[in-house]
Amino acid sequence: MNQNLKNKQKIEAWLAGALIVLSAALTYGILIPRLGFYRDDWYMLWSGQSQAGLSAIIRLFQTDRPLIGWTYALIFKFIGTSVLAWQFLALLLKISSGLVVLWLLRLVWPEKRIETTCAALLFVLYPGFYQQPVAATFSIDLLGLNAVFISIALTIFTLKTSNRILQIIATLIAMLLGLLNLGLYEATIGLEVVRWALVWVVLRQKQTTPPAKTDEIPVPKTGPFRRYWSSTALHLTPYLLMLAGFLVWRLFIFKSVRRATSIDVLLTDYASNPFYSFVQILFGYIKDLFETVVLAWFVPFYQFTAEGRFNIFISAFGIGLLVLLLAGAYLFWFQRNIHTSDEASPEKPSSADQDFLWIGLIGVIVPSAVIVLLGRNVIFAIQWDRYTTQSMLGVAILISSLAFKFLRGQARWNILGALIILAVMTQYHSAAAYGKLWDYERGIVWQLSWRAPGLQPGTTVIVSLPEGFRLAEEYEIWGPINMAYYPGQNMQISGQVPTSDMILDLQAGTLEKRNMRNVNVVRDYSKPLIISLPSGSSCFHILDGKRLALPFFEDGRIKEIASYSNISLIDLTAKPITPSPSIFGPEPARTWCYYYQKIELALQSGNSEEAARLADEANQKNINPSDTTEWIPVIEAYASTNQAHKATVTIKKLDKNVRKYICLQLATPTPPTAAPAVNDPAPAPDQVRARLINTTLCGKN
Repeated sequence: MNQNLKNKQKIEAWLAGALIVLSAALTYGILIPRLGFYRDDWYMLWSGQSQAGLSAIIRLFQTDRPLIGWTYALIFKFIGTSVLAWQFLALLLKISSGLVVLWLLRLVWPEKRIETTCAALLFVLYPGFYQQPVAATFSIDLLGLNAVFISIALTIFTLKTSNRILQIIATLIAMLLGLLNLGLYEATIGLEVVRWALVWVVLRQKQTTPPAKTDEIPVPKTGPFRRYWSSTALHLTPYLLMLAGFLVWRLFIFKSVRRATSIDVLLTDYASNPFYSFVQILFGYIKDLFETVVLAWFVPFYQFTAEGRFNIFISAFGIGLLVLLLAGAYLFWFQRNIHTSDEASPEKPSSADQDFLWIGLIGVIVPSAVIVLLGRNVIFAIQWDRYTTQSMLGVAILISSLAFKFLRGQARWNILGALIILAVMTQYHSAAAYGKLWDYERGIVWQLSWRAPGLQPGTTVIVSLPEGFRLAEEYEIWGPINMAYYPGQNMQISGQVPTSDMILDLQAGTLEKRNMRNVNVVRDYSKPLIISLPSGSSCFHILDGKRLALPFFEDGRIKEIASYSNISLIDLTAKPITPSPSIFGPEPARTWCYYYQKIELALQSGNSEEAARLADEANQKNINPSDTTEWIPVIEAYASTNQAHKATVTIKKLDKNVRKYICLQLATPTPPTAAPAVNDPAPAPDQVRARLINTTLCGKN
């Protein structure tokens, strides 16, 4: 090989790495300023900033995966609750995983440059896992993938080097990283089989390498398994010992008390009905394979784009084209500088093609089987797409191998280009959707801070968001609200999402206690404060059960329970809070929702003059609500300050049917709620306010 070709190959390696970095940065990084914290992020973040601090994070995971707690605590120590820091950490881990995969594949198949680059690119863009924005939670998964792929790469490196010291050091590091991955997420244990298969491939490559001297007899390129089994077993011994040690600890020493990760519970379930379990596993496995390899490229894309906004679609398509342009530039350079002068070209099938294909199949079949056996299934909804992560490498290798083995010319590049476009657009749409959810989540905190100076300890806050953005778990409520109102303290405020049977607990005033990952949560349904976002164009409505003004489009579950909301749980005497910008971002613009919340606060405080002044200020700035029910506190402010003309003008802004609907709500008797808080001055009694709005709006005395 001449020196010029060697130099070009070095440049190609840098260009391939740059393609991975830039593609990941464009796909996942552009919308980072709009992203925040989500789902499981909250209980970890709240624990870290509570009085117990890092020890609280460690305790969260003692019941199932102790190493996660220690890892989170270490990361939290350095970046704390900074939303941008967590997002950039996840992006760096995503980029590094792509580079590590490229390194690993190049170690095994150094001659398959274009195929390995394609596989690494498909891996880093894979659309079957689209929860990259849930950065704090899935940083652990990304860290585990980095650990296992570096571990496997170091295993291959030990087979490539003759330096004994480097072999020992690399093996020890590989074993530690392998244990780190298994400790973080044991369901990725199937990737150990990928390690075994790659060791087999590399050892066979060494056995079939043509001899350096002409008088040596070359080893046949094919042979029975027994030709390599002893050598393979010898090189895998450290990793088999590592795996055995982990399994002994996981199965016989450490016992998970969390049902979802308990092996004993899983085996008991299978033993209770073996035939049904077998059929369920079989069909679930077939379904998961098809979803992971095929549907992952189309179903999430369709789900995001079916009802998505046109401007987001155009932006996503533009980013996809830009990534495709980068890939095309790399390919153009490769074909001009490497392809024409290198015998190992993608158009010349080599003996490695079959190995490349089989490794892809193993990388999908085995890790997916482990997930199904552990009782998990791939579902492209909520967080269940996470069960594709362990198979991403296999899918990327499999698709790349199929494209280069069975497709030629323009057909190959068209299909690969289409997959890249679909992947980028899916990930961009996902980030845009999470950006919108973050607007809602931080909107809860900021608008509540405008409306409620303080919240009584023991309050149970119930939050409803519009369809498509519903909160899934209670800690998505009590996490951010406690961090805003009681930073650095133990839990003071509980939370819950609306459920179909919640009305029963509200009627009974149930006191419910539960332990959630060693966090004691107490929900007192005799102290409910209900917050609803009826639509994306509404403000958050902190409901007053004694004075309802719900819009037509309010969620049915909220309509059923709204009358139980007790605004006397708002502490009017507390010093107003300012949510942390590093957690919740900068304060939103003071548009209509700011005035709406402040008018409501002034009315509850008995300061009608201030409420009317705020209404006048909003009117002077030509700031109006999109949800016309939000004119009700303005009407009340004007009526209570004897500004009948302004009240009448405002009433005319209501549709007659909206007016009738509100009057019907005001006329409906409300069930008894909790007694007013002791420190609620209540200068304007609820009965007086209700009579006032009835008289003004509905013409009733």
